[in-house]
Order: sequence, then C-alpha cells, then structure tokens
Amino acid sequence: MPETFITAKWPKNRIMSATGKVQIRQDKLRARSDSAAFLMDQNLVQLFREPIALYELQELVGDTLELITNAETGDPETLFLRGNAEVTSPEDSTRSRDNYLSGFTIEARLQNKKMEWVEARDNAISIYYFTQDSSREGGNRASADTIRLFFNENEVDSVAIRGGVEGTYLPEKLVDQIKNDK
Repeated sequence: MPETFITAKWPKNRIMSATGKVQIRQDKLRARSDSAAFLMDQNLVQLFREPIALYELQELVGDTLELITNAETGDPETLFLRGNAEVTSPEDSTRSRDNYLSGFTIEARLQNKKMEWVEARDNAISIYYFTQDSSREGGNRASADTIRLFFNENEVDSVAIRGGVEGTYLPEKLVDQIKNDK
C-alpha cells in the first residue's frame, strides 16, 4: 500500500489532494502532514492534520497550514497557520534555546526567498532572547493581541507588540525564570 494517495480533478477545478504521509519540498521550504489539497488556480497549498513546516531555521506548526506561492516563480510568499499556531527559531548557532512565538493564527511573509516578518494574532505570546556581540544579554516574555517579529538575514531584527501588552524582561542571570505558559 502506498504511503501517499493522490487524487486530481482536471481541468475544470484544477484541484489535487493527497492523503497519507504527505511531504512538500520547495527550495528552502520543507513541510509534511497527513493530508493536503493543492488549489492550482489560487497558487494555494493547504496542509491538514498536524502539519509542520521548516523554512530555513524556523519551525512552524498549527492545526492547519496554508501556503501561497508566487504564480510566476512558484516560490513561497505567505504561510498561514491556524489554530494552536507556533513558530520557533534557535536563539543562536548553539541552538541551546529557542525564540518562540504563538497565537491562534500566525502569518509569515517571505520576500526574495527570505523570511521578512512573522505575525501572531489573538492571544499572542513571544519569548525572545537577546544577544549582543555573541554575549547573552537576557530574555523577554510578552503577551498581546498581536506580536510581529521582523527578520534581517534570517535573524530577528525587531519586535512590534500591539494591544493589551504585558511583558517581562529578565537579565541573563535570571532568564531561566521566563515561563512559557502556552
């Protein structure tokens, strides 16, 4: 029995679906789930049942994942995570701690094959660790209606937090007290 079963409706609907151990690989994006739908006319891929995506150093998970691609190049442009959405990325090359972002929904925007920003909405939580000149400086846990992380060369460059903001900054010697209350 094959691991993945694919059905297609051509040419009217231009929809293809797959079930089983579905894997998608496109340039820097790797994704897997139990089932997927490909809506060709909308440049949309939908992943269902415990989808997980890896884009460079970021890991993205949620109840469902939608990927919108560029119509001409096929490159990933936008990722939507819905329900129990989370994004993690390593703090640094040692990978001993992860920066974390969660919300009911998360949207990630890519430009020129690089992560441009990631935004969590509805009960957003972020845990972000600070480094300066390779020295650990501490960490911040924040919650808000919306949290957006901006990236520069695949590293978090800045953070925008809006609506009902609560946060705690701790210096490095106390950073282990940062709690991840999902």
